[in-house]
Amino acid sequence: MTDRFTFGICSWCLPSDQETACGMAAEIGLDGMEVDIGLYEAGLPLSLPENQQRLLAAASATGIEIPTIGANTLCKHGMSTPSKSEIVREVLAALVEAAAALDIRLLQLPSFIDGFITNEDELVLTAEHLKFVCRRAADSGLTVGTENAISTEDNLRLLEMVDEPNLRVYFDTSNPYWFGNMDTLSMIEPLSPLFCELHVKDESLAPNEAKPHFVKLGTGGSSFHKAAAAILASEYEGWIHLENSYRVTDRFTESDSLAALRTDVEIMRSTFAETGV
Repeated sequence: MTDRFTFGICSWCLPSDQETACGMAAEIGLDGMEVDIGLYEAGLPLSLPENQQRLLAAASATGIEIPTIGANTLCKHGMSTPSKSEIVREVLAALVEAAAALDIRLLQLPSFIDGFITNEDELVLTAEHLKFVCRRAADSGLTVGTENAISTEDNLRLLEMVDEPNLRVYFDTSNPYWFGNMDTLSMIEPLSPLFCELHVKDESLAPNEAKPHFVKLGTGGSSFHKAAAAILASEYEGWIHLENSYRVTDRFTESDSLAALRTDVEIMRSTFAETGV
């Protein structure tokens, strides 16, 4: 933690369940963790009181804060997809209830993959869903963050269309480039007054790869250090969550995972502490 920034990690990046991830985040010296409500097909696990109680116990025991709850299942059941609207409303309603039960103040709503916004109709439909959740969230004093791969101008239009005071922009230093082929750096200055929280990660595209893979912060094509400098030059202060992946695979052991995590946490802290204190 610095005077401006508090550092966390997204629970889905760690090689464990969310309760165990609290201990991993604490051991690595992070301040908190963003959690996820879980898949719609699995019954939105964190909407269940028994799972909420276990998570709260783990967070309390480890001293980890939980400032944010996300709904990554919206990447499969997108807010921009008309045929998914009924599921979307169910997810959004459950998310508000879970956040209130867990005393979490921020909802993070991704608009990627099935939720990509690629035309005016998709923008309008996404705005309708965001208005729905913002009005529900306002009753509990919650903020809603839209995370997307649309331009600065379309982000401003989206917020204007929703026209709810508790809607903000959840910004990722990598996604605009990799998902939207946009200049991430040019977006930070005009959108930073609207930021509610940040994700940081880095990615690279190897020859013959169809999609980028995660790499150590500052070594990929996401202009991490330049984006960090632009954030430091802005007035943003608040949470910054690491979103590189540290999942264990056949070629990436748990030891590799923890080593990579420690390295990225050190890079994140030193980068944002340079002029951020």
